[in-house]
Amino acid sequence: MSTRFKIVIPAYNAAAWIEKSLSSVESQTYKNYDVCVIDDASTQEEQRQIIASFVERNGWKAIYNSTNCGALENIVKGIKALECADDDVIITL
Repeated sequence: MSTRFKIVIPAYNAAAWIEKSLSSVESQTYKNYDVCVIDDASTQEEQRQIIASFVERNGWKAIYNSTNCGALENIVKGIKALECADDDVIITL
């Protein structure tokens, strides 16, 4: 069995660099991974648009919070959304 990575990416008002981060994940040659991107009630509409574009193109999961929850709560939400198994490797960006 090959290693499965679960990548959780919480973001708040990160429009200036979120595209570069998501592009980096998208360009990986090892493709045995799942991604959940969380918009933590960002005030930047551009950030939500960038996330939506990557999620749609790659079949990733997204969570759009209506209130700011903070990084730790978002990491937990992402892990739950990705339905991690005991032997999965969880990565946060």
